[in-house]
Amino acid sequence: MATTGLKSRIIFKEHSDGVWAGAYKMLMRATSIPSPIGDVNEVDISTLEDEMEVHIPGRRASASMDPQGAFEKEYLEELTTMEGKELDFIILYGTDGLGSEGKLAFSGQISVKPDDATDDFLTMTVHITVKTVPAWVSNSITVSTTDAKTFTVAAV
Repeated sequence: MATTGLKSRIIFKEHSDGVWAGAYKMLMRATSIPSPIGDVNEVDISTLEDEMEVHIPGRRASASMDPQGAFEKEYLEELTTMEGKELDFIILYGTDGLGSEGKLAFSGQISVKPDDATDDFLTMTVHITVKTVPAWVSNSITVSTTDAKTFTVAAV
């Protein structure tokens, strides 16, 4: 069990239909990773016979995400060239940097912006528009890296 999210990462590559395997790059050195999975909508199934509203679970809401990370030129330059392109993402949850606790994959698009410059640590935000239903792929892929910036994802 991971006790912290330290070394959790988001990696990405240009989109390829139905293929998670390939060469990925780290999105940025993240300071936070929001969930790409939204809340479940509730559907009112109340009738005039019910004394209170009754609901059943419906569809999940879409959940675009805004991870924040260190403002670093090498990541910024790469990410700005990726704006508007369809990308594949894998969030690597766990403390080993390779998804020891879980791997969540989805496709989407990004836009990048610097955060406010203050006397604190410079950060940037990458807005990720989630375009496919996130899927747990922990048991169907392996992830390896040699430098913590580039990753190789292979099918099991």
